[in-house]
Amino acid sequence: MADGVDPRKEKADYKRLQSFPLVRNSDMPEEMRMETMELCITACEKFSSSNELAAKMIKESMDKKFGSPWQPLHHDVPLEFGAEDDLVLPQARLRHPLATLFHLLFRVGAIITYLLCRWFSDSFIVSFVAIILLLSFDFWTVKNVTGRLMVGLRWWNHIDEEGQSQWLFEARKPSQKTKQLSSEAEVRIFWLGLIVCPLIWGVFFFSTLFSFNFKWLAVVVTGVVLQGANLYGYIRCKLGGQTSISSVASNYLGTQLLQRPDINSGNI
Repeated sequence: MADGVDPRKEKADYKRLQSFPLVRNSDMPEEMRMETMELCITACEKFSSSNELAAKMIKESMDKKFGSPWQPLHHDVPLEFGAEDDLVLPQARLRHPLATLFHLLFRVGAIITYLLCRWFSDSFIVSFVAIILLLSFDFWTVKNVTGRLMVGLRWWNHIDEEGQSQWLFEARKPSQKTKQLSSEAEVRIFWLGLIVCPLIWGVFFFSTLFSFNFKWLAVVVTGVVLQGANLYGYIRCKLGGQTSISSVASNYLGTQLLQRPDINSGNI
């Protein structure tokens, strides 16, 4: 350790605190900075279950130490170490940019390859394999990665002790530290890509069917099945694992009919 370096700065808790916006971006004197960090650590240890008590202790101690009302500058400091990783980011930002990229990459790539492959290659086998691989990569990525990260949904298959196959549709609830799991931009991108791409493959299906282009029908059917399966699975997750889409539609229609005044009054 170099001479003249405050030994407190070498502790892990102090290094973590130095990364917080309040400490990193403030122009407070060094003595006040170290005092703030020490009080934060003490408050976290003493009042780990109550942020309000910890903040009150920090303010009273700083007022007594420096003689004037002490207020945080611009940002709230998480009083539980590690909580800064769970803070909700601004809605316009993407919490998982890489997952968002791959959520669209393979499915959009499969559509573009289907539209342009005949311009760049005369081999049906090469085009067929390329599109099937892109669709397979997309199915695995969306089912196992992007749904869990971007919207907190997951669907999967489970074999119980009796050897019966069960499909589980799960939705993760936000923790107490966060009000939501992902930004609104991520949610929009996820559902937009999940819904629009299967519709495009549906258009391809009817176009190949009516043009009697049966050679490409197998490719299109694969696209409809794989991307339609993910769409169905995540809709089930969103509605609730034990709720079927048909029952939701029936309940909705029944509610709409009961709300009609002519039916309620018996004038049909």
